[in-house]
Amino acid sequence: GLTLDQAVDLLVHQNLDLRSKFMEIPQARADVLTAGLRANPILYADSQLVPYGSDSIRKPDGPTQYDLNISHPLDLSHKRQARKDLAVRSLSVMEAQYQNEVRLAIQNLYNAYVDVLTARYTIGYIRKSIVGLDEVLRVNRGLFEKNATSADVDQARSDREVAVVNLMDAEEALRQRKRTLSELLNLPPEQAEHLELRGTLGDRAPPPPGLPELIHIARDSRPDLAAYRLGVPFAESNVRLQRANRFSDAYLLFQPFTFQNNAPYGRQSGTSWALGITVPLPVY
Repeated sequence: GLTLDQAVDLLVHQNLDLRSKFMEIPQARADVLTAGLRANPILYADSQLVPYGSDSIRKPDGPTQYDLNISHPLDLSHKRQARKDLAVRSLSVMEAQYQNEVRLAIQNLYNAYVDVLTARYTIGYIRKSIVGLDEVLRVNRGLFEKNATSADVDQARSDREVAVVNLMDAEEALRQRKRTLSELLNLPPEQAEHLELRGTLGDRAPPPPGLPELIHIARDSRPDLAAYRLGVPFAESNVRLQRANRFSDAYLLFQPFTFQNNAPYGRQSGTSWALGITVPLPVY
């Protein structure tokens, strides 16, 4: 038979709802990596003052200029740090929420497991009752042959027939509760009919602690409360990110190479460099 510990192990590893929710955790970890990525610099090359035709002294258009630029974004409002902090806190909240989903799933499993045991005990009780009612019916038939009334025999027969109907209902209830338990464990439907449990309804555990200690344990251990507590700094981190996103990145421009072609004018060509910065104005 299936013990309760084995059922919990199957639930955690095979329940489809838990597996789908668990897949969100590695996705959140990937979001942490993505949030920490730095923006790449931009390489830009151009050619300026390119004449229509050819350059000459009689038609000076300015020397043709060839530029090589590198623009690097500057995160002055610390958006990257805010994104990463938000992603890390989101991962913590998601892990606590998943733990709570596991807790609730195990609670549902406990109920389904006990329901199957209860239905099985009910069937055993009714079967023993039918055996007793058979004996009552046999005795009343013997008494009827010795001047007893037929009403007693009819009542005994009626009680037995009611017990047989109750047995059929209890067997159907057991099959339904087995199907419910099998759905939680993600077992094939054909295995639900043959699912047997090895457990007892007797409570062999020591008595629980007092109410104040239970409240203290719940406040410290319940993952849904932990998720709510983690949700407060998560919301604060989201506010910091939105404030940082108000300002766009500035771009530091470094132009390490500029070539001016003075050959058409009979002069020596020159090279130079430049440095600049582009800052968006938060006008709107």
